[in-house]
Amino acid sequence: NGVNVQGNIISIQDKRLIIFTSETDIVLQNKDSESQRVLENSHNGQHISALAISRDNTLLASCSSAPDEEGTASIIIRGVEDDFNKKLELRSHKNGIDTLLFSYCGEFLISQGNSDDKTLAIWHIPTGELIKSTLCPLYYSGISLLENDLESKLMFATVGREAFRLWKISETHELLFYDVELPEAELNLTSISVAPVLPEPYNTSVVLIGTEEGDVIIC
Repeated sequence: NGVNVQGNIISIQDKRLIIFTSETDIVLQNKDSESQRVLENSHNGQHISALAISRDNTLLASCSSAPDEEGTASIIIRGVEDDFNKKLELRSHKNGIDTLLFSYCGEFLISQGNSDDKTLAIWHIPTGELIKSTLCPLYYSGISLLENDLESKLMFATVGREAFRLWKISETHELLFYDVELPEAELNLTSISVAPVLPEPYNTSVVLIGTEEGDVIIC
């Protein structure tokens, strides 16, 4: 399985690989031999700010922390089975990108701009099409998928200062959202995670939200 870990580190267990970033480079390290291969200068000299791996371990995404000479920050999709060669280059964010997240089905990629950018973009990976880019009212400090059904369309949640928002891609690729009322109006939400409670056929999960004050809200 592929595991996304905080701090730009990804582990692909069946390939015995650890993937991490070092400024402008992507490093592929074998867990057994500790040998390394470096994908140098992956984003035209810009520092790499995030990595993401698709659920089936076939696609690796990376993004830059600032725009390059083309005037936008770049997202690069690489084929894991294709020797990590570049398959797609996606551009929309005028400033840097902080977060990348593949949908469970692998059909979509979410990219969130940094605090200067404040845009949220949804990409259709099979075509490389930008489905939607929306300017958010604030910077979201946490983002998580909500749906784990491979047949379902993309559902995710974002949290930030005094904000908890649910998002969904419709069958016609419209981006819909719903703002959830918080128990306390002035909470600064810093992180979000979805934890399974019951396995199939129930597929029950809870949403855990962390706050700046050190509390955890369970939904």
